[in-house]
Amino acid sequence: MLSPLNSKVLTAMLSLLICTQLYAFDVGPVEVHGFISAGYYRSYGNNAIDSDSKDGSIDFYETALNYNYHSGRWFTMGQVISRDIGDAPANEEKLALDYLLFGANIINRSDFDLQFRLGQIKTPYGIMDTSDIPTTRDYPLEGHASRNLFLRSRGIVFDAAYMSEIGDFDVNLGYLYPEVDIERVFDFDDAEYEKGYKPYFNSVLRLKWTSRDRDISVTYSTMKLQYDLDFSEDIPEQTVGVPPNDIYVPAQTINTYVYCNGNRYHQLIASKSFDDFKLSVILGTVKYDQDMKVQSSLGPVFYEGHLFRGRSNDYLIRGTYDFTTKFSSGLAFSYSENVIRENVKPYVSESQRVIQITMDYAFNQKWVIKSAFSHYDGSMGVSKRYNPDGIKEKWNLFEVQITYTF
Repeated sequence: MLSPLNSKVLTAMLSLLICTQLYAFDVGPVEVHGFISAGYYRSYGNNAIDSDSKDGSIDFYETALNYNYHSGRWFTMGQVISRDIGDAPANEEKLALDYLLFGANIINRSDFDLQFRLGQIKTPYGIMDTSDIPTTRDYPLEGHASRNLFLRSRGIVFDAAYMSEIGDFDVNLGYLYPEVDIERVFDFDDAEYEKGYKPYFNSVLRLKWTSRDRDISVTYSTMKLQYDLDFSEDIPEQTVGVPPNDIYVPAQTINTYVYCNGNRYHQLIASKSFDDFKLSVILGTVKYDQDMKVQSSLGPVFYEGHLFRGRSNDYLIRGTYDFTTKFSSGLAFSYSENVIRENVKPYVSESQRVIQITMDYAFNQKWVIKSAFSHYDGSMGVSKRYNPDGIKEKWNLFEVQITYTF
């Protein structure tokens, strides 16, 4: 259920929507827009989004206000957001700066454009296009390797576009300092650990080709992720073993250090549009390279060496059909696997298959309702914290959300 404060925030926003009819407006060259959304989700078999998923929950809303301003070559845009979606710490923000960036058009010709963006940038493209929150506004079925672990990034991005006789080419090159949701990555419980996280600036590249008639597109994205992570757990004094061979263990703190030497993300997206039908194929992979050190505050080093080497692979195919200008439905299938190299011998540690049905209905240009039903065969990404009695391999998730955009 919604927290008391978030309930008041949502109630106030809904009241404002009903009583004043929210609308976009311009203040000189400044355009102001926003959205407000609320929804419901329920899982069957496992608690998926939080500990109450199997009972159903309306803890599923987000709202935002944004602006954009252009003056000659220069532009700026920003957004503040409030959201509460499940128990994930990253999805509970009373009011946060979602993005704020400044940029300029360096070259603007009929066949070539070049611009840059600088500041706090919403995960901008390609492998970071997927939703950073599990909402149906952007369907979550993108696979484990494609899952967006980034909330926001700070840095600079260069965007180039070239129009030719064989199609349009877009190139995006970024140098970004990411904000990573480590609770989601490592399934931490705030009450158990003291954590420290140090990211580095990382390079991001996207290449996209679109045919002249806009019905075919191919996109390749790659990104390097490097960071250091440490967390500690306090261990009270205790006696272990069986008398008379029991051993006294003094109170101590166990410190764990994780060194991500450069995980490399790759993603390839190909899509073909017909009259009322669109077919998309997504291939994604993450190559891991991480080391770890575990040490006691009393001095002994328990382990130092590889955390793991390996990769995550994803294969996704999705078809979407527009029955009318207002109603569309889609069917998708994905397969994901983690292949971890341990003692030089590869093995598949876990895998997951997902079938998803989506239905969207646009009442008009402002009101849209989206729904998704997903059947999972596999438990990748399911939190043990939310399922203390065990995790089932086969489970389902239903989500529905209505959004008003102004």
